[in-house]
Amino acid sequence: MEPEEIAAELPVFHMANPGRLGVLTGNRLDAMFPMAEVDWGDLIEFVAVTQLRRRSLNRLSNTENDVRDGRYGTVEDLRRRVTFEKLQGTLTDVFYSMKTSEIDFYAHQFKPVLRFIESATNRLLIADEVGLGKTIEAALIWTEWQAREKARRLLIVCPPTLVPKWLREMQDRFQFAAEATNAKHLQSLLERFDRSGPGMSYCLVTSYHALRPLGDEKLMVQQIRSGKPTMDVVQKGDAIPPRVKFFGRIRDQAEEAMLAGPNAPRFLDMVVFDESHIMRNTGSASYLVGELLSTAASAVVCLSATPIHNNSRDLYALMRLIDPEVFRDKFVFDRLIQQNLPHIQLQNTLAKTTWDDKEISRAISLIPSQVARENLKALYESNDGSPHKRVELRHAAERLNLLGNFINRTRKRDVIENRVTRQPVTLKVTMADQEELFYLTFLKFIRKEAKASGDVGTAFKLQNAAQRMASCVPVIVEELRKGRWGDPEEIELLREDFAFEGDVPENFSMNLKDLAAINFEAIDSKYEKLKSALEQITLNSSIKGDYGDFTAINAKDKVLIFAFYKKTIAYLQRRLEQDGFKVTSVTGDITDKNERDKLLQEFAQNENRILLCSEIGAEGVDLQFARVVVNYDLPW
Repeated sequence: MEPEEIAAELPVFHMANPGRLGVLTGNRLDAMFPMAEVDWGDLIEFVAVTQLRRRSLNRLSNTENDVRDGRYGTVEDLRRRVTFEKLQGTLTDVFYSMKTSEIDFYAHQFKPVLRFIESATNRLLIADEVGLGKTIEAALIWTEWQAREKARRLLIVCPPTLVPKWLREMQDRFQFAAEATNAKHLQSLLERFDRSGPGMSYCLVTSYHALRPLGDEKLMVQQIRSGKPTMDVVQKGDAIPPRVKFFGRIRDQAEEAMLAGPNAPRFLDMVVFDESHIMRNTGSASYLVGELLSTAASAVVCLSATPIHNNSRDLYALMRLIDPEVFRDKFVFDRLIQQNLPHIQLQNTLAKTTWDDKEISRAISLIPSQVARENLKALYESNDGSPHKRVELRHAAERLNLLGNFINRTRKRDVIENRVTRQPVTLKVTMADQEELFYLTFLKFIRKEAKASGDVGTAFKLQNAAQRMASCVPVIVEELRKGRWGDPEEIELLREDFAFEGDVPENFSMNLKDLAAINFEAIDSKYEKLKSALEQITLNSSIKGDYGDFTAINAKDKVLIFAFYKKTIAYLQRRLEQDGFKVTSVTGDITDKNERDKLLQEFAQNENRILLCSEIGAEGVDLQFARVVVNYDLPW
């Protein structure tokens, strides 16, 4: 701009910030260089004329003209424009949930988000393999749903042991004000919702156990599901139980919302069912809960790593929760599964690391649709071996999946590069003579006790005893000494029974009490094998794997030891500490999530190398900081 162009009401923009628009006041200042006074709207100031450009109010503003005029924006201008478009809801291809949380970016975790927002029913089953982040995927879907649909009310239903994990994930990673709830609390919130309307917001986490009705309550809720009014399911004058009252009102509210139209506010904008295979039995109370909640919610997300591995009836039960209209009966579902088989076979073939031309051509030839076959054949023939072409063909095959609109299935081999190579090491333990003798004798004792008492759970009782001894013989011996398993002196009647089975050596001791007096800790062959392996790890010695290769373990690598029974863990901790190992243990007895988190954080950073975990104690806990995993108990 030239000094002689200065005039009042002349529209201009700043060359250093083209998004800054203003109007000249007409005032001029001649200092070291000519300056013009500009009214920016929020500020009036003198600016060097050389830094100003005229802008035309008549010329159409578009990308081409802006480039011709040299008008470029800043990063802030772009952010401002994108924010405006988001508020307008016009960016349908933008993930609003991206970069909105304290998580690392993994592309596969946004695949369920895309599938969900493209769904006509707002319902999805996420069946990703274990370890791919289904919890994060569900939270990203909720974040996206909030941005797109102004969703406010979320309910997460999970096993009791996972409630603390969900609270922690939603609070720490996504900054949601998540809180635990139960049927009574939900009923009070529902009453407030009826009074206050859709302005309420909450993120609630509860368990199947906290909601599912049992006994008479289950019968009442079943009657409510079938359409019976809530007041008619109880005897006149009786109080309505909180669960029954809640599910009755949930059903009524869902019916009212359906009659009012698709935009009518609902008590639940979304419900997430974690470990949804828990609801696979359609006659269970958990399924009843899922059915009523999914009907009441605007959107539903089910999470399960195992539905594909279950039988078709189990998968059908979950799909009915996702879309009861499409999956209205088992016959239709089975036909759909049968018709979908060629598509699944093609997807599995293309998922292999190495492609076989004949195998792929045959899989394509089995696709029922001629149009789809020709399209796939053309894509395959144009394949030049590049990752882009391979992905394009796999996506085309995936879109043919008849269940693709309802299920998202991601496998580790599809998304994880440089995957961890698992190097199994099997440590074979040979029982000492006394251990084997005690094992057989004790099982015989349990069998006799069960038969004498007429116990219908004989098989279970025997299996439990076998599992316990396979876990840790010294623990069982100590319990026997204390009378935990009954009177050991009754074992003297066992010789005749053994004579028919021939499973005990001739020098078999008739007195279990004498066997229990042996110091089995001193001859614990299983513990000695574990101790030897840990000593090798401590010395950074290589351990020979099952495939003949040797694995070197770093001196700082953490070791996880899993055992099923708490008493086995207590025994191992005592023995290992006596032998000089630094040990931390986590079991289901630690119910306070803050205490458990603190303990694990300390273990990840301190010098303790060994963490003893029970299955329940480790459920829902991320233990990615460890490298060595020891299964002390056999996987029965």
